[in-house]
Amino acid sequence: MTKILGIDFYNECKVSCLQGTHTQSMEVDMKQRNGIKDFLGEFVKGGLLMCCCRLEVMGAYPCLPAFFAVTFVEGQTSAFIVIGALLGMFYQMSLEAIVKYVFVLLTIAVGIRLYIWSNHYSNGWVAAAFAGGATIAMHYASNAFFIHHNDVLLRGVFEGLIVFGLTVVFRFRQIIFAH
Repeated sequence: MTKILGIDFYNECKVSCLQGTHTQSMEVDMKQRNGIKDFLGEFVKGGLLMCCCRLEVMGAYPCLPAFFAVTFVEGQTSAFIVIGALLGMFYQMSLEAIVKYVFVLLTIAVGIRLYIWSNHYSNGWVAAAFAGGATIAMHYASNAFFIHHNDVLLRGVFEGLIVFGLTVVFRFRQIIFAH
């Protein structure tokens, strides 16, 4: 058996020898390299989401929903990214923050997926709006049954605005460096 990782090297070499070129074997090699590159990229993004859970600003974690929205709008969300976010949340956050941000991430995922389904394209501004809006909504939902001062109510709005701004910065930084 000359089949390694789902690639039949015997038939690939036989075809390339018959044609006199190695183009097909080179294409297979490039596909494997791209697959490994994509795997490592998703693994690194999962690690970055774990680090985003470490960045706390006045009891809020604005980098987590912003970075998740950017990776989700690009269609790069995989098991590594979700596992990295969950591991980072369980390791770094309190139980109240974990529940809040799990619902924020679910709201972002559902909202962006519905937008892509209805319009057939993704948009960085819409992802930022979903991320900021979901963060504001979950902040008010988690504080709905408590009587707070105005500073707690304003903190939710400012957290949503920070998440919106970070999502725009992360998205357009990625677009600029991609070209």
